Amino acid sequence: MRATVETLLSGLCDATVTLNATFEISTPCAKLDTLLLSSRPWQDRSFLDTMHILDVHRFQTHIDQAGCQSHASSLNVCLQTSSGATVPVKLFHAPFLDFWTDELKHFIGITEHSNPDEVNMPAPLESASMPDLSGINFGESCSQGSSESNLTLRFKDVTLRTNHRTVPMFEVTPQGTIDQMIARVLKRMNVHGRGCCTWHVGLTALSSHCKRMACSRGCFSEFKVFMDWQCETCKALNVFEDDDDSSQECGICGEEHSREASADASQISDHVGISA
Repeated sequence: MRATVETLLSGLCDATVTLNATFEISTPCAKLDTLLLSSRPWQDRSFLDTMHILDVHRFQTHIDQAGCQSHASSLNVCLQTSSGATVPVKLFHAPFLDFWTDELKHFIGITEHSNPDEVNMPAPLESASMPDLSGINFGESCSQGSSESNLTLRFKDVTLRTNHRTVPMFEVTPQGTIDQMIARVLKRMNVHGRGCCTWHVGLTALSSHCKRMACSRGCFSEFKVFMDWQCETCKALNVFEDDDDSSQECGICGEEHSREASADASQISDHVGISA
């Protein structure tokens, strides 16, 4: 069965890759290198790094839900070329157990999408409420000699693979809520750029700005996150805007929250700094 699926996908798809249990590409993938215009081979690198940041979680969830089913499943995502351009594709996924190691692996067929409009995108929200960062100086550009398109947001003392939370007393804000926050930012941005759609131009510009902000200064210990209360519905962090109000609405989903429910949190601190 595995050989049949691999043969079919290899013949029908623009590129195919084999992934190990941690999603690293374990076999040569010249066609993927060509599709993404990459001068550096993708073999032995994470397949997640080829993917648009908003699709990484969707792909991981899809793989988890697929389990060890014998038939191939599909998912629409966006990959990114070495220059940052977006490539809408359909992925065909066929899991299998390695005969020698008994390790779960994944055979992925990749077909460039003929209709990019069919690729699912998070829906931007209509209203917006953004924190004021006007007093923060992030510098004019990245350090000399660095290319924004090639920068990677990696710092030696930072890891996301941990159970530690920025605010330990609150739950982790889920990916869907963060997607909504990003969508709200994009609704207010008018940027230079041209591409397949306003959504991807905006996300590319936002990513470039994030890289510039990260590399233009050292650690920013003065930056604080809201800690007055956390929305029970979307898990967004909020601050009480008016001392006279007994209740507030979440700035993201609009869910009402009573001040009394946050009495313990407000006794600790109005804000908390980001720690390693």
